[in-house]
Amino acid sequence: MIFALQRVVKKSVAVLVVELVLAWVKQQEEATRVRNRVLAAFIKWALKVVKCLCIGVCQNVVFGHVLSVLNAEVRLADLNALAVDQVDLLVLKQAGLVSSKAQVVKIVLCGEINKAVTLLNGIKATKGAAAAIEAAGGSLASA
Repeated sequence: MIFALQRVVKKSVAVLVVELVLAWVKQQEEATRVRNRVLAAFIKWALKVVKCLCIGVCQNVVFGHVLSVLNAEVRLADLNALAVDQVDLLVLKQAGLVSSKAQVVKIVLCGEINKAVTLLNGIKATKGAAAAIEAAGGSLASA
C-alpha cells in the first residue's frame, strides 16, 4: 500500500509540475505578446520622433545654418564707414562686411548714416533703414 501511495504522490507531483510548467509557459507567452506590443509601440513612437527631428531640426538647424551663411545683415553705421557712394553686394564683400558666400544682404536700422548712399540691386533694406538712407539724401534701387 505504501508503494501505491508513493506512485499516486509521484503522479500527483508530476502532474502538478507539468501544470506549473504549462502555466509558466502561458505566462511567458502573454508576457512576450505584451513585450512585443510595447516594443512595436515604442518603435512607432521612435520613428515619429526621428521623422520630426529630420523635418523640424534639420530644416531649422542645418538649413537654417546654410541660410544664415547665405543671408547677411549690414548696419547703417557700417554703410557710413564705406568710402563709396554706390553699394552693391561685391562692395560689401570686398569691405568684409558680409561673408564671401552671402547672396542676400539686408541693411538694418542700427546707428546713423550721414552721407548719401545709393543701394544697388541685390541690397534690401528695412523700412527704418530705407527711411534713414532717403533722409540722408541716398536712394534705393527698385527691384
